[in-house]
Amino acid sequence: VRERRSLCYYASSGVDTQKGLLLVASAVNFENFGAAREEILAQLEAMRRGEISPAELDGARRSCAGALRAVEDDPFALEGYWLAMNLSGAEIAPGELAAACELVTSRRSPAAASSTRNITSAEGRTERMSLARTDYPNIDERLYSTVLENGLRVLVVPRPGFLKKYAFFAANYGGAARAFRLDGRRVETPEGVAHFLEHKLFDMPWGSALTALSAAGAQPNAYTSDFITAYHFECTEGFAENLGTLLEFVSTPYFTAESVAKERGIIGEEIGMAENEPNHALYYGLMRSLYERSPVRSSVVGTAESIARITPEVLTDCHRAFYAPSNMLLAVVGDVGQEHEGLEKIKQKALKSGALDCLVVDMR
Repeated sequence: VRERRSLCYYASSGVDTQKGLLLVASAVNFENFGAAREEILAQLEAMRRGEISPAELDGARRSCAGALRAVEDDPFALEGYWLAMNLSGAEIAPGELAAACELVTSRRSPAAASSTRNITSAEGRTERMSLARTDYPNIDERLYSTVLENGLRVLVVPRPGFLKKYAFFAANYGGAARAFRLDGRRVETPEGVAHFLEHKLFDMPWGSALTALSAAGAQPNAYTSDFITAYHFECTEGFAENLGTLLEFVSTPYFTAESVAKERGIIGEEIGMAENEPNHALYYGLMRSLYERSPVRSSVVGTAESIARITPEVLTDCHRAFYAPSNMLLAVVGDVGQEHEGLEKIKQKALKSGALDCLVVDMR
């Protein structure tokens, strides 16, 4: 509905276990309602017939099981989970339900999917990470930080014994950075280009990074504000694989005219949805009243007119200018291994991610 036909900004589903209902929700413009509904019903019918690929089934199993195990790390999530269980009269712990999810098969009982792609890392030297440790005894926390040889700043908060792991990879670049100098020339970009770039980076030559992360049991997302663009995921297993995927796709500019045209439809749906939201109109009305010339006057997602001017060349310029390791930050929270051993693995993946040269960008 979203990725192939660009009919909506999002399409999601959920189960009401109390009523035995599968609910599908999607944000669409009125003119696309019929086509989106038709496609959703066609997909549901295909599921009813058991037309689920091994890769889809394996990804769903891992995603559901990972989300359930992560509940055990969160007191508020546990409270909601057991409340729902009590209401339904069941007494199944999150770990037990996760194990049950991993046993689900389709009617055709397909074998578990094997990996369809192999990321081969280049040979690199191994050395100990030079870390600065900051302790916060009042809250019993510690933070490790370092700056890698390629300029990337890395922050790690260890969480020994926790199941959930979280990674956050961000660029010091957002919707307000619309004009800059690159290679001795001044570049002026349309409204919404930082947000458009956020969407497009998930596309890789080998397929969708969003699909790859979900299939590996992670829960990925991203967002763009006026001043940063961030990509993140959480998972309970496969952290090293998912971290490698995150570092790879954010560091790889891959834009084609066809994919950019398709993305305009998706983002156009998001713009329409935002413009129908009173809080959005109120916020940007306030920004236009407060600022006469600042780019924060304009919506981060842009307008239908502005995103029509975004091309692969514009996206490439912005990626080169702002997605250098020295202009980015990687933060990791979780049980990443025995302190320095686990941190060393993070360092090596982060070093391999930065094939881009560090550029000095003149913001005049």
